[in-house]
Amino acid sequence: MEVFEQPRCFSWSPSKATLAIGTGRNVVLYTVPKNLKSKLDKCDGYGGYFYKNRLKLKAPGSKEEKIDAKNTCAKHSQDVLSVAWRSEKEFVTCSEDRNSYVWTDVGKKEWNTQMVLLRFSHGALVCKNNPKAFSGKPNDFAVGGAKTATAVLSYETGNKWWVSKHVKGHKSAVLDLDWHPTGKMLATASTDSKCIIYDIAIKAGKTINKLKATSAKEYDCGCWASGVAWSPDGSKVAIVCMDSTLHIVSLNGDPVVISSSELPFTCITWLNDDLLAACGFGSIPCIFSASKGTMIKKLVASATAKKQQSNVASARAMFQTRATKGTVSKTASSSKPKGLQENGAPIMAISKFDGMIFTTLNQIGAVEFWNAKSCA
Repeated sequence: MEVFEQPRCFSWSPSKATLAIGTGRNVVLYTVPKNLKSKLDKCDGYGGYFYKNRLKLKAPGSKEEKIDAKNTCAKHSQDVLSVAWRSEKEFVTCSEDRNSYVWTDVGKKEWNTQMVLLRFSHGALVCKNNPKAFSGKPNDFAVGGAKTATAVLSYETGNKWWVSKHVKGHKSAVLDLDWHPTGKMLATASTDSKCIIYDIAIKAGKTINKLKATSAKEYDCGCWASGVAWSPDGSKVAIVCMDSTLHIVSLNGDPVVISSSELPFTCITWLNDDLLAACGFGSIPCIFSASKGTMIKKLVASATAKKQQSNVASARAMFQTRATKGTVSKTASSSKPKGLQENGAPIMAISKFDGMIFTTLNQIGAVEFWNAKSCA
């Protein structure tokens, strides 16, 4: 019997040539076809999926391809919750086991790990790499914890390990975080309903122990903040919450709150300086415009939308029959979605791929491709 471990996270290498998927306690690496982007450029809306080693795209003339894993990196003792690439040959992971590792490709399909002194008492939920390097050292990275702490980690060359400095301010779990494009600020989103923007300053030649982190801005969302992302130009930060709202907070202006009738959002990414893609418990990403302050499109084909409406009607009929007659309606149970995207699986993670193309990971373990070029 084949055992399928539930993927929890994914990340693309900088060149988009390698896909890392956190599957159970392991990280599995796949080399994707070189013409993947050119094929996705031909799609509009839903572009296809990668699921159980099978790549199936919606681009004209595309055929299903089998892609076998090129590496499996095993070190964690519990599920890997987040993975982030640092370079083409290095990535960082964090896990429910309270640990984080920096993985380095040493050739011959072998990946070595570097010690990370995280000092967490609870699980490590999310990790992100700083896009900028300072003082000639390797880039710092940050890890959000399931209690209240956020750790900023810096490499000590002499000891050859990563040491952490905890920045405080939250009263509950840190669900997401993102570095400012300059690498000098860090935004965090927490279940205490707050987004805190830290001013991270590390003086030249100093270690992480000399880090000074001050709260440059604190924003109360009024509900669990589940996702956060800086705009490419660094002028504003977007936050998605469990009450289906999107908050756009400017460093120099008033915040904009966009309400939605969709199911709660859990993750978000910027496509350009104005457009954002948000998704979560609903299976369909929604595109928002920061300048217009509204949702402008749902990336769903009309056939899929009708299918989902049919599934909702069937579910309602099933429960009505159970309540009135104590039986299950045969008509209600006969509806079977045909495609992965039509299953309505909640989306767990999102990542920008290139331009207006982005990818998501849903709850059944499929990496799905989307192209929002019609929104540009």
